[in-house]
Amino acid sequence: MESDNSLNEAQKQPVLDLSDEWLGEARFTAQVMAELDDALILFASKRTTLEEKMISSYFHKMIAGYAAILNRLHLLLCDRKEPLFNETGLESLRTLNLRVREVVGYLIKALRFNFNFVEQYYEYDFYTRLSQNERFLEDQDFILKQIESCNV
Repeated sequence: MESDNSLNEAQKQPVLDLSDEWLGEARFTAQVMAELDDALILFASKRTTLEEKMISSYFHKMIAGYAAILNRLHLLLCDRKEPLFNETGLESLRTLNLRVREVVGYLIKALRFNFNFVEQYYEYDFYTRLSQNERFLEDQDFILKQIESCNV
């Protein structure tokens, strides 16, 4: 009898609603977007190189990807009648934001240190890292699909 009651209590517990956590991560996402924008502004104040153009293009795509994520998330939250519970997408967004913030932080630090250093020693390796080692754009697509799957 005791185990039946505990089973019924467990079944009555509400589904974990992660809406507040999604909102918190959305705020952090906006901060990461601002940091990407800071890097673009710093790039605009120096002599243009081919690598800079490629990095800037990549950053613009990332900002657009983040905007799509935030757009879909907020549209989903405004019409939500049930708890938002997709933990996979939330954890993926958290991980992506932390990785992007770290990588962009290194670039901003280098840009604030010395433009000549960045042009001669840093940009090529940085773009190679973005294009070959990191999967930021693909990760954004995955997260967007995870958010869209919340609406089923």
